[in-house]
Amino acid sequence: MNLDEDEIKEVARKYGRIVEIIIRPEMSVVENHGVEDIQREAEIIINHGCTIEDIEYYLPGFSEPLRRNVGVGSMEDVDRFIQTLRSDSRKLESLDRLYTLSGGGIHSHRISGPDTKSLERVEKELRDAGFLLGVNLNLQEIKSLIQKSGRVVEMLIKHGVEETDDKEIIIRHGGRILDAKHYLPGVRQVVTRNLNIRNREDLERCQEELKKPDARRSLTALYSISRNIHSHTVAADSVRAIKKIEAELRKRNILLGVNLTEEEIWEIVENEMMEKFCIE
Repeated sequence: MNLDEDEIKEVARKYGRIVEIIIRPEMSVVENHGVEDIQREAEIIINHGCTIEDIEYYLPGFSEPLRRNVGVGSMEDVDRFIQTLRSDSRKLESLDRLYTLSGGGIHSHRISGPDTKSLERVEKELRDAGFLLGVNLNLQEIKSLIQKSGRVVEMLIKHGVEETDDKEIIIRHGGRILDAKHYLPGVRQVVTRNLNIRNREDLERCQEELKKPDARRSLTALYSISRNIHSHTVAADSVRAIKKIEAELRKRNILLGVNLTEEEIWEIVENEMMEKFCIE
């Protein structure tokens, strides 16, 4: 236990290099932070001689996490990655959206180190930095954390294609609209549009795009088929902000439900003004 790197190498010389692999300690950390904190997080881990082996994201609607192997053990690797993000705004936006979808920044890493003392130091510093939520948690415990955080929700909305009150309300309260899902009754297919509306500037850009004739026709048809019902994945910095958004949407009679099951959504869509839409 608690062997340092030189002691591990000595054991490996005596008993074969396979020993080094077997006894190299690991831990799984669950953290909450944004893309802007990736460099600081990596510094804490790597400065103690540890390696970030992978990352797991927890996305709504998926029973298993999205895992990506990383294998980063030097700041040179981290600096190259950060530089890539800075030079490519689309990659940065995609990664930022992925972090937000994953419980508002909740994700996990498997970290390996030269000894358990190094891992303990990493754990302490991650906790002191405000990143760490837990160590060696199982999947159900992680999902429970995300659910309790309440900072990413799916809101079922009903309004016409001309109306943008829902988006105005969400942005005004500091929310972020990640996507829009439209539900096609009969075939029970879902059409998802990536939006990533973070502020008024993004909203105005989205509105300008919809003034284009082709985009307008497509969206009008989509709204009609889905009976003006769609959902938004909404993220915010706090549960309080989410609750304010919910309250105002309900007050405007726009909100149909929050975090409904798929079957509940289809029941609402398929029962909505069925005769009118069949005639049209």
